[in-house]
Amino acid sequence: MKALNSYPSTTNHKPARMHFARLAALFVVTVLLVAACHADTTNIFGFDHTSLGNANLAVNNGSLVVSNIGHDNGDGVAVALPSYTTYWHAHFDDINMQPGSYVQMQSFGTINGIAGQQATTIRQTQLDGQNTQINFDWSHVTSDPIAAQYYWQGNLVYSGFDQLGTSYLATKPIKSAGIDFEFKPFKVTASLDWGDTGTFLDTPGFQGMVDEIAFGTTSLKVDFGGYSSVNLTGSDIGSLTINAEDFQGVPEPSSLALLGTGLVGVGGFLRGRLLC
Repeated sequence: MKALNSYPSTTNHKPARMHFARLAALFVVTVLLVAACHADTTNIFGFDHTSLGNANLAVNNGSLVVSNIGHDNGDGVAVALPSYTTYWHAHFDDINMQPGSYVQMQSFGTINGIAGQQATTIRQTQLDGQNTQINFDWSHVTSDPIAAQYYWQGNLVYSGFDQLGTSYLATKPIKSAGIDFEFKPFKVTASLDWGDTGTFLDTPGFQGMVDEIAFGTTSLKVDFGGYSSVNLTGSDIGSLTINAEDFQGVPEPSSLALLGTGLVGVGGFLRGRLLC
C-alpha cells in the first residue's frame, strides 16, 4: 500500500494564480487611477502646469501657488514647454526654507534624438538658519569643467571654471529666486538670481558679495535639441509661489508647416461660413 504522500497531487493551482494576477493588476490600476485623479493641471503664463506628488495648484492674483510640498522628495509642479524652447525663465518666492529643506529645479529636453531626457539639475538646500548650499548637476550633458560667472548688481565680479559636483554656499536664507535655463548652439546655461542683495557666496575660487550666479558649458558631450519641460520640486518647504514665467524658441519646420495647415483650414472654414 502506497503512502498517502506518494500519490500525484490533483490540486489545481491555476485558479489561485489567476486570482492573484487579477488582484495584482487591480492594485496597479488603482494606484495609477489614484495618481491620475490627484494630478491637477493648470494653464497659466501660457504653459500647462501639472502637480507632482501630493502638491496642490491654485491661481491667486495672477500667480501660481504650489502648496502641500511635504518631505516625500517628489512634491511640486511640472511645466510643459514647446519642444523647440531655447530659453525658459521663472521667478518664485514665499519659500519657507527650514534646516534640511530644499528646492530643486530640473530641466528636460531632447538629447541624442530622445525626448524627455534630464539635462540639468539645480538644488538649493538650507543647512541651518543662514547657510544655503547650492549644487549644479551637468553630468547629463557634459563631463568637462563648467564655466562659472558671478554677478553683483548686474556687474560681473568673477569668472572661472569649476569641476562637476562643486558645491556653493550662500550665507543668507533664500526667500525668492529667479531661474533661467537657456540653450544656444553648443552651449547650455543656467542661472540663479536671488533678487536679494547682500548674498555672500563662498566658492572654490571666489568669496564676495553676489546676487546672481550663471553656469554654462560650451563643450556638450551630447546632441541637445532644446527643452521640453521643467520640474520644480521641494521638500519640507510647505509651498512656493510662481509669479512670472517666459520662454523663447524657434519652431521647427514641421511645426511651422502644421501651423500653416491649421491656418489654411481655419481660413477655409471662415470663407465657407461667410459664403453661406
